[in-house]
Amino acid sequence: MTDKLLTEAHGTLTETEVIPYLRERGLVDGASVVDGDIRVLDVSRRNRNFRVLRSAGPSFLLKQGVARDSFSAVAREARAYELFGPLPHSVGAGSSPAFRHAPTAYAYDDERDVLVLELVTGVENLRVRHRRARRPPRDAARAVGRALAALHQLVPATVDLATAQRLLGAGEPGVLSVQRPGLSMLRDFSSACVDLVRMVQAAPDVPELLAGLRQDWRTDTLIHHDVRWDNFLLPLPRARNGARGRREVMLVDWETAALGDPCWDVGAVFGEYLGDWLSSVPGVAGEPPERFLHLARCPLESVQPAVRSFWSAYVGQAGLAAGQASEHLLRSVRYSGLKLVQSGLEQVQRSARWTVCTVSFLQVGVNILTRPEEAGAVLLGLGGVA
Repeated sequence: MTDKLLTEAHGTLTETEVIPYLRERGLVDGASVVDGDIRVLDVSRRNRNFRVLRSAGPSFLLKQGVARDSFSAVAREARAYELFGPLPHSVGAGSSPAFRHAPTAYAYDDERDVLVLELVTGVENLRVRHRRARRPPRDAARAVGRALAALHQLVPATVDLATAQRLLGAGEPGVLSVQRPGLSMLRDFSSACVDLVRMVQAAPDVPELLAGLRQDWRTDTLIHHDVRWDNFLLPLPRARNGARGRREVMLVDWETAALGDPCWDVGAVFGEYLGDWLSSVPGVAGEPPERFLHLARCPLESVQPAVRSFWSAYVGQAGLAAGQASEHLLRSVRYSGLKLVQSGLEQVQRSARWTVCTVSFLQVGVNILTRPEEAGAVLLGLGGVA
């Protein structure tokens, strides 16, 4: 059902309708309303999002889809949660979800395209954690590695491939086609994006390398598909010993989850670490960025220990043998270059001009694509990549 039809048939939720909506579904009771122990905040962005805050019971996040071309990202996210456990999920019910690093999903209303999730409290996202720390923390890196490996083991170890295929299907990142962008990509491109795409197309061997990555793309594993620091939630230090708050890292925003290549998720983590470094290098128009690498607020040598901790934890949790780990790493390093190209495009999505930082992302990304063995050793600090 398209967004227009949804709006005509049922209307989009408003702040005043959220509490009655939850009461109808038995997720809050009248006592909470009478006692004033409930507060609704409109935090809408791409979708209609509402935070429902409570002190005497679970808090909720409501997401109502805004369909585009008859596609609902919220409906896809709800199908991802179906793989983690049955819906609806009763408030306070004890359960052992198939994947414990995602919030609890309480209900999905397919008529109004509304997903009701646990609002995880006592947490901060990994981007905020990195800004507070002098260097990317290794304990957080290990937690991310274990969580991502657990996700990649879910299919087919716990959920059969046919079920995952039926619910989510397969998908590859659009940036794999950046050398030949289709109309769906071009309509969202700014003039700066077009300039960057032309740079990628002009880079020696890169179109052929991207074609090879597309040919080798795997579709046998459930992947998050949108790995970035904002989507990892870590417990606040004060919540770790308290009665409230999760002790484990949480991975949120499953709107693009699909069957795909696990190395894309891993490569995205590598790309985020490298992005921290590149974003901290001061840029001067007309000057080559490499002249200012020594002035980076987040030096490469401060990032590499966290990268090694992440990779070691991932390999250990996934149980990869030496040969598998080497092959997995090489593919992931290549995807990290592609992730930097994607991040560069995202930076100028709505801009008429690219920046020095954007060009740095593009140049390093292309260099990684063409020399992944050297990038794994020199940039990521992971030694020789076989």
